[in-house]
Amino acid sequence: MRGHHGLELLVIDYIQLLARLLRRQYKGIADQSQILALLVRGLKHLTLTHNNEGMTIFILSQLNRTSLTSIKERIRNPRLSEADRYKNIYDLTSISESSEIVNAADVVVTVFSDDYLKKKKEVVVQIIKNRRGNTLEEGVHILALPEICYIGDIKQEIDPEITAKYIHDLISGKIV
Repeated sequence: MRGHHGLELLVIDYIQLLARLLRRQYKGIADQSQILALLVRGLKHLTLTHNNEGMTIFILSQLNRTSLTSIKERIRNPRLSEADRYKNIYDLTSISESSEIVNAADVVVTVFSDDYLKKKKEVVVQIIKNRRGNTLEEGVHILALPEICYIGDIKQEIDPEITAKYIHDLISGKIV
């Protein structure tokens, strides 16, 4: 929190679901992507104007099914080395209904894991858009400890203090 000014961070998990919920309020607009575009534009405005200071908003988004299918085919390709299978997994078109999200976003980060990576306690992280710096389109393998976070359907008890410290260290650059 920023003193008495209110929220500093908003996390939306996930935006397509929120857009579906808002469909009832926009009965004249039947197209899901139009509702999503209105929502993203509103959130972008909030990032710039909230309490005259702006707000950081993390928007989690679903990937489109075509991308997931091509990723699975690539990873199973026996002609690729293990190291090459997990390079450049996603691009900006991988985000479902992506055009408005990609246009509004300052930074787009993807996280990928599969059964093989989960056994190694790893995920592949890419920065596929960054208005303020470099991208990391090839991706990097990072440690994903189940005590701190999980990806997929396995849920474990997570200590909030450990999680808060981990996220703080990650954002501040102490963890790469």
